[in-house]
Amino acid sequence: MHGPGPRRHRRRPGPADADSIRVVQFELGQWLIGLGCVGEDESSLQHAVVELVTNSVEHAYPDKTSNGATVSVRGRLAADGVVHVEVGGQGRWLEQPQPDPFRGRGLTMVELFTDRSEVEHGDSGTTVRTARRLRRPVSIAEGSRTATPVERQELVVEETLDAPAV
Repeated sequence: MHGPGPRRHRRRPGPADADSIRVVQFELGQWLIGLGCVGEDESSLQHAVVELVTNSVEHAYPDKTSNGATVSVRGRLAADGVVHVEVGGQGRWLEQPQPDPFRGRGLTMVELFTDRSEVEHGDSGTTVRTARRLRRPVSIAEGSRTATPVERQELVVEETLDAPAV
């Protein structure tokens, strides 16, 4: 018996702002819970992905003048129990001109909450891929287990920056 077919979460395009970040957080949470991802796994993935989306909204489009620019989140649970999430946008990678003691910890935090992550940036935008193997609470008698994937569970959220051109 097969599980349900692909489950896609898609939000109609809207402004890439704090409200959109909250929508991504909600939809990601619903998707993760639907996979049976709870506790530390759910919290870690939520923190990592929301940080990446926030970084994209705040840093990749700082002047909010890129009409039609998108921020997308795609997630999938692989057969080996690893959740893979990709956050991408068309914004430019911006280096910090000077170190800021109160900022600049986002990617380090993502690395701490996940098993691996990589950043790819170029002329067409920036994409961050991150992954975490799901763990389930176990008792000593049960031994160690990882999450069992449900057939083709996917998450897709796309946001469009609808700011007027200046």
